[in-house]
Amino acid sequence: MEQQISSTSGWRCVLDRNLARLACRQAPPPRKNGVEIISVVQRLLMTRLHLMNLRSRPTSRTSVKSDAKMRLIVFGGFLLALSGSRGDEVRQWPTLLALNARGSAEMNCVQEGTLRDNMLWYRQSADGSFTLIGYIYLAGEAQYEEGFKSGFSITRTMENKKSTLKIDSVKLTDSAIYFCAASTSLHNENYFGQGTKLTVLAYSGHFGGRLLSSKFLLICIHIYARPEHDVKDPVTTIFGPSPGELKDKKKATVVCLVTAFYPDNIKIHWVVDGTELLPNDSRVQTDRNSTLEDGNKSYSISSRFRLPAKDWAQSQKVECKVDHYQQGTEKKTKTEVLPIKAEICGISKENKMHSMKEGKLMYLILTCKSVFYGIFISIIAWKTKTSYSKIFD
Repeated sequence: MEQQISSTSGWRCVLDRNLARLACRQAPPPRKNGVEIISVVQRLLMTRLHLMNLRSRPTSRTSVKSDAKMRLIVFGGFLLALSGSRGDEVRQWPTLLALNARGSAEMNCVQEGTLRDNMLWYRQSADGSFTLIGYIYLAGEAQYEEGFKSGFSITRTMENKKSTLKIDSVKLTDSAIYFCAASTSLHNENYFGQGTKLTVLAYSGHFGGRLLSSKFLLICIHIYARPEHDVKDPVTTIFGPSPGELKDKKKATVVCLVTAFYPDNIKIHWVVDGTELLPNDSRVQTDRNSTLEDGNKSYSISSRFRLPAKDWAQSQKVECKVDHYQQGTEKKTKTEVLPIKAEICGISKENKMHSMKEGKLMYLILTCKSVFYGIFISIIAWKTKTSYSKIFD
């Protein structure tokens, strides 16, 4: 059975459900704009997702499966980059969530723009691959994929365009990034939320005992659990730019290094002279993933903020603010401040500012003297004129 999928931008795709194959070709269309290209890419990704769900019976076409999975990963990353331009239409929260094993997780999405009939939920694994959890049409009954039919709950209310994904009892394997996506139909473009990163804390069981009665030597054996890795607060260090960079490249790069933290739920903010920079500020680059260290018991991550040397010299201080989510949505915030002591033309900024203040004061004095001198000359001229008038009279 074949299904034809078309788009207004000229792409024609045929989905062969028996062979689990997608064949696409492009008709000679008029010049495409950026919105149409995004629509085509998102449509292709959705088709790939449904292709993987259609392969429930055994098949010898293992190469086709492998190819579909790799393409899904590539398209998934590309889609997230493109959907940022439409991120204002779907708002998702919380951004970070840390829970103990067997805890209950809840994630929410709200459509800010036009109401779209379907709300889908995906899980992105550590390898970057996407898995469809399920979807709900309007406020009806949710449909779940294999592996998510128990323990997962998708609901939706139409009054406030809100959808909620709940996981009853989280496991270590549930640690992933979860995305909601609104769509007019299952084969149309999706409008993704920003994602929720869920970290499930590893716990290990231990045996213990205590003496209840010395007469009968009754010992009560009980089992208790403790974290497999202790929760660790981040250690934050901020580094200023090198003199060589300021002199040769006319740039200033500030590095914020965050180390020795667990769990891996960190958000880094940059603040310049009391103003926090936006997350999408082009001057900020933060590592996409944290790095394991200390025998896989803690993590580290870095962020860089780069600006022109002249802007650096005019600033007073730079702050690196780190939010660490250790349990649920509660966070601990730690801030490191870097005072800026730059030089302008070989003169320290403090001396330069002091000189500028003295210059302004001297300018004000000279201006006042000029005004008074002008008034004095005007008075002398007026008196002289008056005296000559009296003589001739």
